[in-house]
Amino acid sequence: MVFRAGEPVKSIVGARPKRRLLADLEDVLAQGPSDRSLRVGR
Repeated sequence: MVFRAGEPVKSIVGARPKRRLLADLEDVLAQGPSDRSLRVGR
């Protein structure tokens, strides 16, 4: 599962090759972090 600001954004079940996993997550990862995300550091 992928969470953004504590809310589930995407759920994937089952094993898949790395290339397919990255392709499946591309839309979620391309959105970038939420403004409400926890930030570490400054």
